Amino acid sequence: IQVVDPNLHSLQTAKSRYLEIPTNYCVRSIQFFEHLEALDHQIDFCIVATNADVRLGVLQLLMEQKKIGSLLLEKVLFQSEAQLIEAERLLTPNLGQIWVNCPRRIFPFYQEIKSLLQDDESVYYYVHGKNWGLACNAIHYLDHLAWLMDDSPKELNSIGLDPIIHESKRMGFIEFTGVLEGSFHNGSRMTLISDAVVKTQSTITRIFSENVQVIIDEMLGMASIKRKKEAWREEKIQFSIPYQSEVTQLVAQDILFTGTCGLTTFEESLRLHRIFLKAMSEHLKRISSNSFEKIPIT
Repeated sequence: IQVVDPNLHSLQTAKSRYLEIPTNYCVRSIQFFEHLEALDHQIDFCIVATNADVRLGVLQLLMEQKKIGSLLLEKVLFQSEAQLIEAERLLTPNLGQIWVNCPRRIFPFYQEIKSLLQDDESVYYYVHGKNWGLACNAIHYLDHLAWLMDDSPKELNSIGLDPIIHESKRMGFIEFTGVLEGSFHNGSRMTLISDAVVKTQSTITRIFSENVQVIIDEMLGMASIKRKKEAWREEKIQFSIPYQSEVTQLVAQDILFTGTCGLTTFEESLRLHRIFLKAMSEHLKRISSNSFEKIPIT
């Protein structure tokens, strides 16, 4: 295992976290570097978990200098349509070996929900919570609905977003609140609300179809499920959302041993990012006199 971070403090933190866990004798060696050049030339599996503003530059260096087997990229992938185009051109030879970390697809609980919806042509998908980071997290929900219904979005409407640019928790990035609405080709509709004033701390997801009604609170690990065939009798379920640290090693194992995994493919995520970034760009143009070549979200 080789770890790279130009921030020495972050690198030392990563090393100290590794040393805190019990020894794993499957790890033959682990090295910590400040520069990409120090990595081995041949890399079987590479995770690029940088912020979106530097991701394309990191990928360009990797592809120039190294031979990469498989890639796992964090979202938001990039900050502009131009970067999406350049990344697609850069990574075309490797498209079948690149995935994007939108992990709800591989959570057992959501796989059960997907099976409940298999007889429905469309759903209404509604998310409401307080300041949950719509700009950097909406792509997760967009990806989730696309996977649940095996469909793709037709349109995203950002007219309901608040005319305010919020500072992100991460320096140099921005956030939005308000309402983002979408429609899918199969008739599914989506409403995402990041509320600046609501008192609740939970973000609630509601999925309604002709045959099923699901209300989900991920923070509490609780869900309410009603089925038409059971006269809409409520069933309450407890579930758990795995930590990222629990998920990554399973994804790596799948990719290394089978050549694939259940995460979003790069090609599909590009399509989702295009429509998402278009909506965010239109919103910025409406509310700001500044000209943004890139949307500073991560």
